[in-house]
Amino acid sequence: MDENRPADATPEDAEKNTGRTAGADTRSGSETPDSPEKPTADELFEALARSCNRYVLHYLIQRDREVSLDELVEYVVTVVEPDEGETEGELRGAVRSEVTRSLAHLESLGFLTYDERTYTVRPSERTGVAELYLRLAVKELPAK
Repeated sequence: MDENRPADATPEDAEKNTGRTAGADTRSGSETPDSPEKPTADELFEALARSCNRYVLHYLIQRDREVSLDELVEYVVTVVEPDEGETEGELRGAVRSEVTRSLAHLESLGFLTYDERTYTVRPSERTGVAELYLRLAVKELPAK
């Protein structure tokens, strides 16, 4: 159930309020998540909701080129605080897991392309769209 919709709201109410059919995908059949189509506010907020997603997008925007998974992991390790008693190896393992999950999520939203065969990540047309929102949402990221 949509948490933002009142329990008694009908799909017709949603269509009147948004101009879209309830549950309809806003992308046309020819659009893909990697298309240059401007992301919706929901997609932007979803992409920026997790700190690891923000770190990944920030790094890609800074570099503006293809980067390796290892390079991303090294960057995120430098910006996160380890848990008390966590070893460097444990931190790297946890960060790698989080970054990998972020890559899959951000790719599904069209903000990057991740090649699992070569462990490389490329910014997409949508990556730069997140830059302004990152600046507003994130104070903990290091300056360029």
